[in-house]
Amino acid sequence: MLSKNQIAMLIIVGSSLTSACVFAETDSPTSIAPGYAVPRTVDQMLSIDAQRALMNEQRLLLEEQRKGGFGRLSSTPENRIEPAEVKPKEAPKPSEIPVQIDLLGIFGIGSVLQADVEINGNRYRYKRGYELPVGVGNDFRYRLVSINTPCISLSDTNGTPRKICLSRTSL
Repeated sequence: MLSKNQIAMLIIVGSSLTSACVFAETDSPTSIAPGYAVPRTVDQMLSIDAQRALMNEQRLLLEEQRKGGFGRLSSTPENRIEPAEVKPKEAPKPSEIPVQIDLLGIFGIGSVLQADVEINGNRYRYKRGYELPVGVGNDFRYRLVSINTPCISLSDTNGTPRKICLSRTSL
């Protein structure tokens, strides 16, 4: 069902389309671009279509007003529609949000190791010796502590350690 604002917008758009089509109606074809012309019949069809849409929306608005729905104007308190109070939901604290962390792979040669990690569906690449993944800012929640094959250690901004290891299928 359309809201009061949406119906009002449709009525305004419909009426402006209707008036634009009426003003555009001339004896000669209307020019869209150099070399192209719109026949008068197309303008008439657009005008008829806009008028029908406007009449249909006006009819729907009147029906809703009769039922006591949106758009009803009333000065009596018993007929006035008051919006329901909406209480904003509290956002969960970062520590309460469930986090899915998977180690996708560890690769490199010697002590130059990198680890691909998936955190809540987003992939990040950590490099040994750097706390943050490649390409993220300082506000990123998870910091690399160590890479020791087949596991890595991360800590979040609260200092909570997490050890993530490769699964048997990854080995």
